[in-house]
Amino acid sequence: MQKVNYAKYAQDLPQPLQLQDNSDVSSQSTPDSPQFDDLDDLWKLTKEHLRLKSDDKRLLAWFKTARLEDFKNGVARISVVNNYHKEWIETLHADLIADSLAQLTGVKPNIIVEIKRVQTEKPKYEYHDPTNTPQTSFISSGPSKPNSKISVKQNPHLNPRYKLSNFVIGSNNQIAVAIAQNIIDSPGRVYNPLFVYGPSGVGKTHLMQAIGNELISKDPDFTVLYIEIENFMNEMIESIRTQKTQDFRKKYRDVDMLLIDDIQFISTKEKTKEELFNTFNALYQNNKQIIIASDKPPQEIENLPDRLKTRFMGGMVIDMHLPDYETRLAIIKQRLEGKKAFLSYEVQEFIAQQIEGSVRELEGAINRVISTQEILGKQIPIDEVAKLLHLDIESKRKRISPDKIMQSVCKIFDVTPSEIKSKRRTAYIAKTRQVIMYLLRKDLEYPLEKIAQFVNRKDHTTVLHAYDKIEGLLEEDTNFAEKIASVRALYN
Repeated sequence: MQKVNYAKYAQDLPQPLQLQDNSDVSSQSTPDSPQFDDLDDLWKLTKEHLRLKSDDKRLLAWFKTARLEDFKNGVARISVVNNYHKEWIETLHADLIADSLAQLTGVKPNIIVEIKRVQTEKPKYEYHDPTNTPQTSFISSGPSKPNSKISVKQNPHLNPRYKLSNFVIGSNNQIAVAIAQNIIDSPGRVYNPLFVYGPSGVGKTHLMQAIGNELISKDPDFTVLYIEIENFMNEMIESIRTQKTQDFRKKYRDVDMLLIDDIQFISTKEKTKEELFNTFNALYQNNKQIIIASDKPPQEIENLPDRLKTRFMGGMVIDMHLPDYETRLAIIKQRLEGKKAFLSYEVQEFIAQQIEGSVRELEGAINRVISTQEILGKQIPIDEVAKLLHLDIESKRKRISPDKIMQSVCKIFDVTPSEIKSKRRTAYIAKTRQVIMYLLRKDLEYPLEKIAQFVNRKDHTTVLHAYDKIEGLLEEDTNFAEKIASVRALYN
């Protein structure tokens, strides 16, 4: 572990308490030292100390649920909520915590990490998975007063987790998010209607519901109605059968915003299309916001009448793509923080490289790995992750050549292949050469002697040294690890 020079932080931190190794921090101090009312105060200062010395902005997110339970007799006991946090602190940060406590108290303790389950409050809203629950609308199907406004608390089908704040923005969706923000600022006035299309699992429903959540948060009287097109058709048919078509029309036209999902499943029933057309016109003429989601653009939807097609295309039509590597990695990090779970950077990187489909596939992979680790009570290596996710690493390895790795590294590190194979030993070129040797060994399992020949070195001991050097840098330097991730994204 790299030694940290705390001297430059001394002016921002309290002076150390003059204590002996068996002292109890919570009960003793010197006259010139700060008084700690309880261990919580000391832990807050310790986290602040870590924040000052670390460039990793995600560091404190992992400490949110950790607590300093006890500090006496030269031992600091820290509680965490699960085994991932325990391994994460013991493996990566125990020495840093001990150094921080020593700087604050004058005692450098042994760190013991224990798992202590935390009872969390019952969620304010219960979320029903739309794939398992009949999806009707945000409006309660129970009795309600005429013209009553509907708030998010009355709508169990509105997922409170769908927010713009937890929607990971990448090159595949940044325009859609910018448009969503404009709609939130001025619903019905700009980009009306908004038609969002893209393959399943890219976040269309999340984005739609996030807009609704944000508007209701701003104004609890703002009414939002969400419906899948199939349920719209079923409700319309039922209203005809029961002779309640006026109630049906009122429900869909007396709202501030209508969200229609999966419009591509519109049926051949002309009556449904007629009702949808009239509903659309009624809302549009009253400047009510309409957002429609589909897996294909309006012009490619079968059985969609031209008059509906032109209206859907009359506002803004936006395409949402599958996430790229950088976005997938960002999604993994965010989901881990949300779940307060830990996966090594190497495993995160591996999942982001291998799962190239939808966000839904990516989340499924994360959940399976986390659940398996929780059952086993330990982290699992990449080979086991590959088996768990049914990934054929060998077939992918066959598609990666040494030349492709060389080209990818040279592009990211801005050197040429001829410089790599030359006898030049400048620090930067030597380090880049070591990266190539490391990746050839790690990702292709290339023989040591062949790696040495490939980069024009004498023997395999150079390769072994390079492997150890880069492995150490990946553990210590987050920026360097992300740079290697960018290299891998090029050749995978």
